[in-house]
Amino acid sequence: MRIINVKTALLVSIAALLLVLGPWNNDKKQENPQERQCQATAGSEEAIQRFSKLLTYETLADARTPDHRASGYEEEFTKLLNHLEEAWPEVYRGLQVEKVGLGGGSRLYTWHGRDPSLRPVLFISHFDVVPVTYGE
Repeated sequence: MRIINVKTALLVSIAALLLVLGPWNNDKKQENPQERQCQATAGSEEAIQRFSKLLTYETLADARTPDHRASGYEEEFTKLLNHLEEAWPEVYRGLQVEKVGLGGGSRLYTWHGRDPSLRPVLFISHFDVVPVTYGE
């Protein structure tokens, strides 16, 4: 069995969100913390390195397990989630982050806007690798 790296959907979504969100501008003049403005201050090389590290985790999926994590790869999921929090701390401070799903293995990020009358938007993705067996 050969593993094809199909993390692209998640990683592109996360990268776009994290590049937009972090780091935050903590200007003291703003009265409402929900109105903080985002300013990209990290160099592009640093952002690429943080993003590239996401590709190194072997988050192998297995639909036969209750949490869809392949046996022997559970720690890789934990490492990836820890990396997200360490690499983008401003996102974790600025958004509501909930551990959801079986065993809290998934994350739900809520970014509250300034105008609650507007309709919400949902972005969804995954961070597992689906094994592919050629010839089947």
